[in-house]
Amino acid sequence: MSKVRILAVAPYDGMRDVLSSVAAGRDDVEVTTVVANMERGADYVAHCDQSRYDVIVSRGGTARLIEEVADLPVIEIELTPYDIHSALSQVSGVNRNFAVAGFPSIVEAAATLSDILNTGIQAVSIRDDAEARAVFPLLRQQGIELLLCDMVGMEAAPEFGLETVLITSGVKGIEDALNKAATYFSSVDRARLAAAVYDAELAALGENLVVLNAAGQIVFSAPEHAVPPALRKLLGRLVPAVLSDGQFTASRPAGSKEYAISASAITFRGERCAVFRFRSKGYRLPVSTPGVRFYDSSEKDMTLVSRHYGTPDSCQLVRADKISRSGLPVLITGEKGTLTRSMAGYICMNGLLSERDCVVIDCSAVGAKGWAKLMGQSGLLAFRAGSTLLFDRLLEMPDRELEHLIDFLQAADLARQLRLVFSITTGFYPQREQAVIRLLCDRLYCIRMELPPLRERERALRSVIEGCLTCVCADMGVRAPQVEDAGMQALLGFDWPRNYPQLYRVMTQLVADCKDGFLTAAQVGAVLECESSQVVLHPQKRADLDLSGTLEDIDYRVVVQVLAEEGMNRSRTARRLGISRATLWRILGREGERS
Repeated sequence: MSKVRILAVAPYDGMRDVLSSVAAGRDDVEVTTVVANMERGADYVAHCDQSRYDVIVSRGGTARLIEEVADLPVIEIELTPYDIHSALSQVSGVNRNFAVAGFPSIVEAAATLSDILNTGIQAVSIRDDAEARAVFPLLRQQGIELLLCDMVGMEAAPEFGLETVLITSGVKGIEDALNKAATYFSSVDRARLAAAVYDAELAALGENLVVLNAAGQIVFSAPEHAVPPALRKLLGRLVPAVLSDGQFTASRPAGSKEYAISASAITFRGERCAVFRFRSKGYRLPVSTPGVRFYDSSEKDMTLVSRHYGTPDSCQLVRADKISRSGLPVLITGEKGTLTRSMAGYICMNGLLSERDCVVIDCSAVGAKGWAKLMGQSGLLAFRAGSTLLFDRLLEMPDRELEHLIDFLQAADLARQLRLVFSITTGFYPQREQAVIRLLCDRLYCIRMELPPLRERERALRSVIEGCLTCVCADMGVRAPQVEDAGMQALLGFDWPRNYPQLYRVMTQLVADCKDGFLTAAQVGAVLECESSQVVLHPQKRADLDLSGTLEDIDYRVVVQVLAEEGMNRSRTARRLGISRATLWRILGREGERS
């Protein structure tokens, strides 16, 4: 059996000798001793390699300070009445008034000895140098000339004209501490071994384990942090049934997976708990279709929405919370960068059905074959009642497929069975956008929530900018810089054509370039000028499309403009216009070219 590795922090030199003598007679411990009192002892532990030891032993106030900085368990060497008696024997022939002063454990030992001897021993508690300096003048006024004390008293007493005798720890107190350290580590080591065995068994079975109390809070999990959020909600709802019936076995869906779950009730420290064992049975999308997935980025979306719409001047979060409690379909609209997708996710995760499944359908990626699957019996109709469907990038669907989708949702009455949420990025083709929005509101009775662009949030813009700057600095681990007034005015006057992601990028660039904790107007102006040259103006501020010439000419200009806005990506351009790549090539007059 390996020895227990003990770090002993001795407040005085004499204790090191006793520790070495006691440890030499044992074969179950390996003791490393350092001499350091109070703060010096705690500082040594804080900076040493604690992985070299299993447990720490020390005495009095030094032990208590070490507990605050140590990752290892700390065992206190307790003073015994024999230690007090040994100190008293040193002053038995001295005709002086004396008192015992030291850490509470010394006072307790002195009180025990006083009861045994039936004598009155004056004892005062001092935990640190400040208490010693407050108490010692009072003792001096009472005629006390001699102190039996620990190292705190030894260091402070001479300043007040008090003689001292150090109360040392004897063999018994040190042996008791080493015994406790060995016993403690032995029990912890057995618990670690048992946990490793349980983890190995669970891993072999492909299972995880989690224990929830009656309030649904996690008490224990193995492996740690192995419970996905959707499953965590499901298990929390099952706790009352497990505690009532004592047993539970079932297969349940949670998030993107199906789980086999078994549970039983136990009592731990007088509290009833539910022990769940679970394993994944695989992913459970009704159809395997590109562009269809379970929503799994709720934390990121919550952060984005709260960061940019959570200012005191904004009522968007309040409105979103109200809308999320409605059972009607929801339509989120806004320009590029207003976080329509994240706000839609926020509503999905905070609504009436937030504990149910939420599936995201990227309408630009599904394709004709995918829509055929989704509109079949094993597609959208296979989702259980109460699930949430989030339709994203709706405008990138061709008109014919979009109308077919809305017809299907209406004919199947899915708005009553499922929670429907739509997100649309506006600002490019107002006529088509308004037609689609009108179609959704008229046919599916959608509640519309339009997110304002930054340039329309004039009253709140300063607080939004300052809040974003604070968040960026927190992310980067630096102190928020002061912004020159002219620089702030430049930020307030900027158009922000790409809204919140652009604001976050600009703030990050400014913080990265900042020196001496101050952002000048010149620095702000340089970054904004670079933004203006790289980002096209907001669509509503572009020149109107030239409608002169033939229809073929107009088609060409439309395609060229959209192609530029999509970064010359022809696939995205074709999807956005609702045409094939071949048609796109033909309009551009470069048929047969492949990119």
